[in-house]
Amino acid sequence: MAVVEASFIAALQQTYSVVGDRGAIDLPHDAFIPWEKDAAFLLRGRDDETGIRQTVAGVDEYQLMVEHFTDAVLDRSPLAYSPDDSIANMRVLDALSRAARSGRCETI
Repeated sequence: MAVVEASFIAALQQTYSVVGDRGAIDLPHDAFIPWEKDAAFLLRGRDDETGIRQTVAGVDEYQLMVEHFTDAVLDRSPLAYSPDDSIANMRVLDALSRAARSGRCETI
């Protein structure tokens, strides 16, 4: 189950957590804003209160996506994700849209 809030007009914020039965990943406000600075997040085990800080080298994610797509179109590299992955992603987005309109949980 997921709760998602998204806006292009709200104040810049990208905080989120992914929680499972074995732990959680906590991302602070600016973890993956497409700036060329390092991104940090916390990995917490099931019973950890603070977690371990992880760092990913900074890049412009949007630039990398455009460059990868260009390389794939020009046959310089295969796509990192198959068309089936893209279709599955769209199914999730469609389910989120239906849930937002109906106020009910959706399954995929």
